[in-house]
Amino acid sequence: RKTPPPLAPLALCLSQPKGVMMNTQNQVSAAAIDAATYAVQANPSFLSQPQVVRAAIGDVFGISNFGVNYTRIPPGAISALLHFHSHQDEAVFILSGHPTLCTDAGESLLAPGMFVAFQASKSVFHRIVNHTESDVIYIEIGDRNVADIVTYKRQ
Repeated sequence: RKTPPPLAPLALCLSQPKGVMMNTQNQVSAAAIDAATYAVQANPSFLSQPQVVRAAIGDVFGISNFGVNYTRIPPGAISALLHFHSHQDEAVFILSGHPTLCTDAGESLLAPGMFVAFQASKSVFHRIVNHTESDVIYIEIGDRNVADIVTYKRQ
């Protein structure tokens, strides 16, 4: 099977133009940012070492109805404990690397360009694991329903 070409158009959309302007709410008012420059280290104690890095890139633009994260999972790390959301739809688009999607149905190898989504309240436990020797980078999107309850599976 042939490896898909790199996602150059998306990479261009995430490149920071010179002279990015911020508005009075400290939000980007320009059309594009370099998502990786906004990355911060995740710190929950349940994540494996080394730590997952996330950038809440939707917040940079003041998006409030749904969240958009640029996420980097280093080799040997996991995205989260197995979980599902009661009221939040969740989606992941793989940019680089070959992570393993773990669900109740088993494990599936993902590749750049692949998309996976989980409907709220369907009780599908899921997480992403990086068993490879390279970083995995993806975009994750989820709504921000205040009634959402996250359920974790006992390990």
